[in-house]
Amino acid sequence: FTTTTESSDAGKLVAQLNEYFRDMVGSVLQNNGTLQKFIGDAIMAVWGDTISAGIETDARRSVTTALQMRAALAKLNADWKDNSDRKKFSIGIGVNHGEVIVGNIGHPQRMEFTVLGDGVNLAARLESATKQFHTDILVGEQVEKLTREHFIYRTVDLLTVKGKTKPVEVFALMSDRSVPPPAWLETYEIAVKLYRHREFKEAEDRFKFTREQISGGDFLCEMYASRCAAYQLSPPPPDWDGSFSLAEK
Repeated sequence: FTTTTESSDAGKLVAQLNEYFRDMVGSVLQNNGTLQKFIGDAIMAVWGDTISAGIETDARRSVTTALQMRAALAKLNADWKDNSDRKKFSIGIGVNHGEVIVGNIGHPQRMEFTVLGDGVNLAARLESATKQFHTDILVGEQVEKLTREHFIYRTVDLLTVKGKTKPVEVFALMSDRSVPPPAWLETYEIAVKLYRHREFKEAEDRFKFTREQISGGDFLCEMYASRCAAYQLSPPPPDWDGSFSLAEK
C-alpha cells in the first residue's frame, strides 16, 4: 500500500479505499463480526468479543468472511479495470483463534474498545506472511481444527513467527466444501509429511510432480522442492522438527 500511495492522487486513493472498505466491512457485518478498527488501509475484525455463537460457529463465520472478501475484491478489481482513477488492489488476510483481553483501552479523553494478546499478534503475523508465501489467506492451526469440516485447506508450513518460540501449523484457505478438493492436493500433503520425516528425495519428487499438475506452476511446491534439494546436500540437525522461522513481522 505504501508504494501505491506514492504514485496516487490522494483524493482518488481515498475514494477507492472507501469503496474497498464498504465491501470488506460489509462481509464482516454480514457474518456477525465486530469491526474493531481501521489500521491505515487494514481492517481488524473480531468474532466472539461482544457476543459469541460458540467458538466453532465464530471460527466458521470468520473464515466465510475471508472467502467473501476474496470474491468481493475480485469483483471490485474487475469493476475498476477500465477506470483510470482506480488501481488494482491485492490483499492479505490472516485468521487466528485464541484467548485475548477485551476492554476499553487508551487515554481518559480517548478510549477505544479493542482486543489484545497473542491471538491478535499471530493473526497479524499471518496477514504479513501471505506475501512471503504468495497466497492471500492464511489461517492458524486452531482455526483449521475448528473449521476443517466446512473448508478445504492446504498445509503451508510449520512456522515459528517473530516473537514466539513454539511453532504453529499454518494453512492456506482454498475454498469451502461446496466444491471438491483439487486432485493434486492429496499428493502435496503426502509430500509435506515426507519432508517432515526427512525423506527429502521422495518428497522433492512428489513436490515436482504436484507442481506439474497445477496449471501455471506453484510457489509452495517450488519452495519445498528447493528446501528438499538443499537438505539432501546438507541435512538439518538431528533435533530439526520441520519448522521454519519467520524472521519478518
